[in-house]
Amino acid sequence: VAANTVQVGWFANHFWRAVATRCAASMGIASESKQWAKDLDYLAKSYVDRQGWVSIKGVNYNLSGDLHSNLLALATWSMAATAPEGLISKSDIKAAATQLQRGKEILQRLQATYLEMPFGGGRIWPLKMVADHVSPGNEKDAAKWIDAQFTTTFSQQTQSGNFKVTSMLATDLELGVSRFATDAEGQTRETALIVIALCGGP
Repeated sequence: VAANTVQVGWFANHFWRAVATRCAASMGIASESKQWAKDLDYLAKSYVDRQGWVSIKGVNYNLSGDLHSNLLALATWSMAATAPEGLISKSDIKAAATQLQRGKEILQRLQATYLEMPFGGGRIWPLKMVADHVSPGNEKDAAKWIDAQFTTTFSQQTQSGNFKVTSMLATDLELGVSRFATDAEGQTRETALIVIALCGGP
């Protein structure tokens, strides 16, 4: 985090903390949930009006610092808004639900900005977590809309069952770097993210 820039890794860290905290809770393992609540306060303060959670204010086209950062932030709010009672306070859960509602406007903007498969590939994982609660404000049928996103994602599946590297989200999640769409390791990462979404997420 710098004066005018928030790297996508910062948003990814929020996402992973949420995943780890929720998964630990589901297994009955103690975690630093109080620290998670503090982190959520910082995430809320990083919101930029009309843009959402972005790396640079005023820059409206940036896959990592706009599309990915917003999806990861919204997925984090989704996990906080549905946290089990006692993991974080009721007021924190209510605040997270309020932040999550910003997703209607943000998803609508992202869909209009990134016209070519904005939510396909590995992005379907955080999107699924968000779409369980909100969808773009201009979409009348939320269920039909998310089904269409999965259909688009499935169009990238190869004959071997793997998925082409189309989102580069795995890179921003610091899982590895893919140099081209048919990179074997990259396909494995992309496929793993999609499978998690198909299984319902964490």
